[in-house]
Amino acid sequence: MLADWTELPNGATLVYPVGVSRVYGGAILEGEGVTPDIEVALDPAQLLEGTDSQLQAALDHLRGEDLD
Repeated sequence: MLADWTELPNGATLVYPVGVSRVYGGAILEGEGVTPDIEVALDPAQLLEGTDSQLQAALDHLRGEDLD
């Protein structure tokens, strides 16, 4: 793992790790992301009402509930 650093305005030094995310087999995720097994559209109106359809679908899937 590599690290990079920067000096902060107060003179302190901030050190942060730099890494590359890979999936099994070695493919790099940077710039590609992860293709979901189940695609669920994000509904901004539902988000404003406090409902996250993507999170709910993930929880349903983890519980083994039927996804329609």
